[in-house]
Amino acid sequence: MNGVQLVNDWTDHGIVENRGSIPLVAGRKYDLVMEYCDNGGGAFARLLWSSPSTPKAVVPADHLFQPTNGVTGDYFTGITLTGPAHTRADRTVNFNWGNGFGDPNVGAELFSVRWTGRVAPSFSETYRFYANTDDGVRLWVNNIKLVDNWTDHGPTETSGPITLTAGVRYDIRMEYYEKAGSALVQLLWSSPSLPKQIIPAERLTPGSASAPPPVV
Repeated sequence: MNGVQLVNDWTDHGIVENRGSIPLVAGRKYDLVMEYCDNGGGAFARLLWSSPSTPKAVVPADHLFQPTNGVTGDYFTGITLTGPAHTRADRTVNFNWGNGFGDPNVGAELFSVRWTGRVAPSFSETYRFYANTDDGVRLWVNNIKLVDNWTDHGPTETSGPITLTAGVRYDIRMEYYEKAGSALVQLLWSSPSLPKQIIPAERLTPGSASAPPPVV
């Protein structure tokens, strides 16, 4: 909740209730991620909440909202971006997983991710997009390939420039794979009016970007 892990019980078990606490402000929207797996037998999952003013109950639908910022991440087992995907919303692309799990559904090694959405610049000028990764990465903005380093490597930054118009939403697509060892992937930008930084969620809109030309 809001980037804070409140529950961590990634084990096989019967019906068990886990809980955690966090202070919240009325009327404010918070990021929420709940992950669940069923490994046999009965399948059961519920998300409840309570507070001094709220009796314990399932979180009602009218208090849950689809993400409006960030990008859509499709996570694949294997490094070829093929097969069934586990899709989730990521507010930014700024992950240093080390030797841990990028996503528990696809494993800690030999996985790949495709992030898609749109990016809206604040200034009409030439931007430079940076991909800082360990291992391979490709990046398209407005269907133009700016980064192509689809190789096994340690932490490496690759970048490319493109001229953008303020307020226009441009398709963005980033592909990444993790082969072995440490896993790192970051998406940054800079411009004459903007210091180099992780592209913030407020500049990103989740969704499916137009498909880039096929990779040959």
